[in-house]
Amino acid sequence: MPESAEISHKGTVKSIAGSTAIVEIMVSSACATCKATSFCGSSESGSRVVEAQLMQGQEISVGDEVNVKMTQTMGTKAVLIGYALPFVVVMIGLFVLIGVGVNEGIAALVSLVLLTAYYVVLYLLRDKIKKVFNFRIEKSLSYDSAPSTSLSETQDETQENENNVKTQNFASQPKSQEI
Repeated sequence: MPESAEISHKGTVKSIAGSTAIVEIMVSSACATCKATSFCGSSESGSRVVEAQLMQGQEISVGDEVNVKMTQTMGTKAVLIGYALPFVVVMIGLFVLIGVGVNEGIAALVSLVLLTAYYVVLYLLRDKIKKVFNFRIEKSLSYDSAPSTSLSETQDETQENENNVKTQNFASQPKSQEI
């Protein structure tokens, strides 16, 4: 997987505190084509909230439409940390405890305790994890300043151009002589 490949989502800046922007990401249908969609919760909801660090000198304000970007490798790491490793913790716990001869019900409960401990450790390490997962934001281009033309205006102009062409063609044809 190339390092330069990026995952990008459109979002809206909800708040800014210092050099951190809170952005609500609108999940698009492009998530359906992602290979990690069966593992990722993004395809299940219409929006997610993320923290993104502002670059020095970047002019972003609350309400701005932005693109939130991260590398694909960071997305893979997130899936591993959030879904694959917890699954491995539960499976190892189950197999080891059952292999040692512990009752299956007790082994299942201990595995759930291990899973809970895993997520507590993850929560406690959240500040270190934030340093690993850097989201970049770029201001979306706004097309509001471009002149807008409605479909009916375009159709009217097309019809007018066709009428002008017909008039020009009619005027350029030689007149027939009457006998």
